[in-house]
Amino acid sequence: MFVSDSQNHRIQKFTNNGDFIKKWKDVYSFGVTLNPNSDNLNLSDVNYDKIKKFTTNGNLILEFGALGEENGKFDKPKGIAVNPNTGNLFLADSKNYRIQKFTADGIYIDSWGTFGSGNGQFDRPRRIGFDINTGNVYVTD
Repeated sequence: MFVSDSQNHRIQKFTNNGDFIKKWKDVYSFGVTLNPNSDNLNLSDVNYDKIKKFTTNGNLILEFGALGEENGKFDKPKGIAVNPNTGNLFLADSKNYRIQKFTADGIYIDSWGTFGSGNGQFDRPRRIGFDINTGNVYVTD
């Protein structure tokens, strides 16, 4: 089990029984997800507006993104989800009021959403989930 301990700028790793295993610091993460096929941990770093990929032992493999409104850039990235079949990442790009989709290697694929309260609109989306049975993406706004 991995816990995004945002205010302490760290990720903590526990057994299924809650026993502490390991932690690594210097990450201000809001969202964290594990890709079961690659055994990599993906997280959104709110302070640096980046997506980071780690091994489950805390070794940084990849990071991408920067502050901005353009495709592939973020403003306070929050929730993150992974499609275990493809490895594609879905990100709640909170202050840009949208969801962005990337390959497992960080290549931009698509985005959707605008500011508002209507269908398909967001006001700072925060959490995101992926349904492996239907392929649907669920967003809490």
